[in-house]
Amino acid sequence: MAVISISNKPLEFTDLEAHVVLCEQRRVTADDRIQRMETQFAEFEARAKSNRKIILASLISIATGVASTIVAIFLKYQLL
Repeated sequence: MAVISISNKPLEFTDLEAHVVLCEQRRVTADDRIQRMETQFAEFEARAKSNRKIILASLISIATGVASTIVAIFLKYQLL
């Protein structure tokens, strides 16, 4: 952002209207950044929730496979 200088002081320091306009621009920019961050955080939370479901399903699948393998081994050697 460029600041116009009159004498040795920037225009923002010497003109109240310019200060108000620049502050409004900064506020709008900050609001936009915050909104983008909130959107990105919401998307991150949705992805994390989806990933948790996938991990849980994978663990259940692995546990089922291990359990069925153990049962098959016990049945083969007639340990049950």
